[in-house]
Amino acid sequence: QTAKDAAPYDVESVVGACMLIRREAFTAVGGFDERFWLYGEETDFCARLQRDGWRRVVVPTATAFHIGGASTGGSAEVATHFFDGSDRFVLLHAGRAALASYRLATLVGSLLRLPLLALRNPHDTRVRTRWRAVRHSMQRLLRHPLSVPTRLSG
Repeated sequence: QTAKDAAPYDVESVVGACMLIRREAFTAVGGFDERFWLYGEETDFCARLQRDGWRRVVVPTATAFHIGGASTGGSAEVATHFFDGSDRFVLLHAGRAALASYRLATLVGSLLRLPLLALRNPHDTRVRTRWRAVRHSMQRLLRHPLSVPTRLSG
């Protein structure tokens, strides 16, 4: 079956780069949570839609073009915002114990992947990104083990 003849199907969450949202649904769940900045807002939004009984559907026949990273320029801050969004989502939807567990799992996973990536290609951008994940996870576990700082802007 190709995308041209595939039927729409339900999903848990969709990527925010291309969403069509009914105004009624958007208003009913309170729109996007402004505590998220750049990453995680669409996942949180979809979780609230699910909680309130709204469907999230992928339409395979629809097309959109998204240039990944165009709005961020690949800055070092992007990783921080990604981690903030992930942490905030876990905290809001699973609680403080889950946040501590998630951060510990992220740290361990990053530490395990880092040597493999570095050995394969020390100049791979994923090595730098993984180091950021390690530093971020260690800092958060030490400074704010059960909370997520609120950022009002980038």
